[in-house]
Amino acid sequence: MPTPADVPAEHWLRQPGAIAGFAPSEGFYCTSLRVPAPGVPGLEGTGGWWPSLAEPPSMERLHARPVFCGNPLLFPFPMGISDSTLRYRGRDYPLRPTRERRVVHGVVRDHPWTVERTWTDGDGDHLHASITNAGNETMLGQYPFPFRFTATQTLRGATLTMEVEAENLHDAPIPVAMGIHPYVPFPMVAGGSWEDCAVWSDVTHQVETAGENEGQLTPVAGIADLRQSPRVVDLLAAVAHRLPNGGMMYNYANPPGDDRGVRWSITDTRHNLSLKVETSSDFRSVVLWAPREPTVCVSPVICTIVPNGFNLAAAGQDTGMVDLEPGQTWRTWCRITAVAGAAGAALCLGPVPPPPARPRQIGRTAGQGSSRWPAPSQ
Repeated sequence: MPTPADVPAEHWLRQPGAIAGFAPSEGFYCTSLRVPAPGVPGLEGTGGWWPSLAEPPSMERLHARPVFCGNPLLFPFPMGISDSTLRYRGRDYPLRPTRERRVVHGVVRDHPWTVERTWTDGDGDHLHASITNAGNETMLGQYPFPFRFTATQTLRGATLTMEVEAENLHDAPIPVAMGIHPYVPFPMVAGGSWEDCAVWSDVTHQVETAGENEGQLTPVAGIADLRQSPRVVDLLAAVAHRLPNGGMMYNYANPPGDDRGVRWSITDTRHNLSLKVETSSDFRSVVLWAPREPTVCVSPVICTIVPNGFNLAAAGQDTGMVDLEPGQTWRTWCRITAVAGAAGAALCLGPVPPPPARPRQIGRTAGQGSSRWPAPSQ
């Protein structure tokens, strides 16, 4: 497929069955992930290629307010921090709001990255970039500990793998966590139906995010059990758009010690289109979110830490927070696959086979483990 002229992207990765666009100047957003979907109505304007991520209408819009589109990387903390104050090792660190006017989703998505290398080999098409807050007073006001964060985005077939690496540049330990936030168009294809979209995940518990029981886990049940592949419209109806910050927000987390990682998917059952996410064992939580009406997208926040995990860790809870020692490096990975066709779409609605066996990623102990990821499951 030729490079889409209507998609804001500064770099493109290409494979015979997929293309992916990126904007390193805007938080290293993945702004597009398209795969061919022959015979699916509503794709005439894209030449029969399905935009599996909601795409920003312009670079100007992306720079102005990069929400409801693409897939950003969230570091050094995904989701919000309560009272805009980071509590760590007995100290309180007030944090400046980001351009969302609140403390949410870290800092690297809001600042330009430096592209260091692009290359193609037998493992796919690759784009490697980095960002640091060292010496940047604005970024240090949003997170007070210096770090260097790098990401390699690799497109292999229809799978986009993100391998990230965080290095502590401080002279003392720092808390870190990471997440992704893919925005899926809703409905999933132009002219499609909301009623045809179903969500699946293997997360086993919901997590309380407020009050005296914040951080408490309870087994999933009823409509909130994503293992039963509920329709998005039913999930929306169950909360009746009562939430002040979204039309839908379901908070999930696997318990401490569960090292399966996270697997999540959304499927258009009529058109056999799916977007699925698989992660390393470092990932624990999913916040399934959608904006208030009109609900134009569905977006999970898939993270290595539970909501408000830094401050809950300060209160003694095991939240998935990583204590990164001076000079140490933490690595982890996740991947997104766009699937078109009945066989793949059906797979996304049931138990997804686990990733192949691999060395444990660095997780909470830096300096060990493999920096390579397993091949995408087909």
